[in-house]
Amino acid sequence: MDTALLTQMWGGLFGAFQGIAVAQAEDLAMEMFRSQFLAFKPVVDAAVLDLIDRTASGRFAGDEQTLASLGAHYSAFQHLLEACEEQRLDATLPQAMDVFFRRALEQNGPNADFAALAPLFLREGMTRKIGEKLNA
Repeated sequence: MDTALLTQMWGGLFGAFQGIAVAQAEDLAMEMFRSQFLAFKPVVDAAVLDLIDRTASGRFAGDEQTLASLGAHYSAFQHLLEACEEQRLDATLPQAMDVFFRRALEQNGPNADFAALAPLFLREGMTRKIGEKLNA
């Protein structure tokens, strides 16, 4: 469990580094970034919990409870790729994320839920086992 939780923490910290880099490149004050981050955090936290629940139950197709489709996320994600190019920011992390986005879109289409990325991180069949444990 420790590694799973630390991985979540590192994801957030690396995401913050990327966000800080974009904010600095756009000459935004760190206090403004911090303030907007705090206002936006409940949205992110809710999305993460939804992702955990959908992954646990293996619900990857888009449905009426989908918060934002894979296609909508990928469209918004293009802004980060463009910012990295335009602002000459290191794009190593966004490029790695882009690989996952493209695979999920190819396998599931743009109407899938963002949770459709989950199987790309897991061994074959793992998602079904997680769902079975929680539903038992």
